[in-house]
Amino acid sequence: MSGTCVARPPGGLLGELFSSGCALGSTCGARPGDGALLVTALFMTTRFSFSGAHAWASDRMARLKSGKAGHFAEAQTRWHAWREEREQQRMRLRVEESRLSGRKPSAQLIEG
Repeated sequence: MSGTCVARPPGGLLGELFSSGCALGSTCGARPGDGALLVTALFMTTRFSFSGAHAWASDRMARLKSGKAGHFAEAQTRWHAWREEREQQRMRLRVEESRLSGRKPSAQLIEG
């Protein structure tokens, strides 16, 4: 042999990466790994499909827009009515204030 022999770690390169925290064993790598395992488990253990999820979400959105969503639609309707009432009240106060104080004079252009 013509060169020097470099000692390798006992676990190999992959073992070195795992032990140093650069692979799935670290906290930053564990979260994506856990997410991937969760998605895989979802596909393997249920009848989940993206087309079914899209159909379900589309149906929910259609019911929300049509007002047949129960408590949520009622709350949304009350919220919009409350906001509209507040805006009307604010406008009434502004008009009343304008009537009481009169119109403010506008700046006139003086030609010279």
